[in-house]
Amino acid sequence: MSHAVAPPKKSWDSIPRFPRASSRTDVPWTHLERHLTEERSYGLAMEPDYQRGHVWTAPQRRAWVEHMLMGGETAREVILVCEAYNGAPSGRYAVADGLQRITTASLFMRGEVRIFPDALRPEGYAVGDFAGRLSMSNTIVFSTVVAKTRADELLLYEGTAAGAADGFTSEQRRLWAADGRLVVDNLQSI
Repeated sequence: MSHAVAPPKKSWDSIPRFPRASSRTDVPWTHLERHLTEERSYGLAMEPDYQRGHVWTAPQRRAWVEHMLMGGETAREVILVCEAYNGAPSGRYAVADGLQRITTASLFMRGEVRIFPDALRPEGYAVGDFAGRLSMSNTIVFSTVVAKTRADELLLYEGTAAGAADGFTSEQRRLWAADGRLVVDNLQSI
């Protein structure tokens, strides 16, 4: 009778690590458009070829804004990825994760997302329907991560998009653009 030999245990150190953010900036929604204009001056691509595009529905947008205004701490980070960072991004520079959040906060600040519908306003309230100023504590956290190669950038996106309904499929390890184009056939090969 032979005994099966157990495979050797894996080391925790063998797990590849994503790079840490080189920069983190809390941006109040009231300053979002100005911040995005500045980031675009560094060449920020809002919709790189691997990004899902604008896929949130009106109810999803309303739910996210309401969550944030009620003090929600989750889902406020945006991951920007660049080729190099030395006080400012350079080289490839794109939104790897958070396009829906950026878009939704911008639309809300322009009065295009209505929230908290009730009997008086079944369509909900726009930003201009509230008295006073929006709290500066309503922020989006922009984290800039260096990915020296496009392969690193795509692997970072793969990790953030794994739970998304569209885009990357882990079984095939393929990455699809929002318009149906195949961006990468095999992420392991890059």
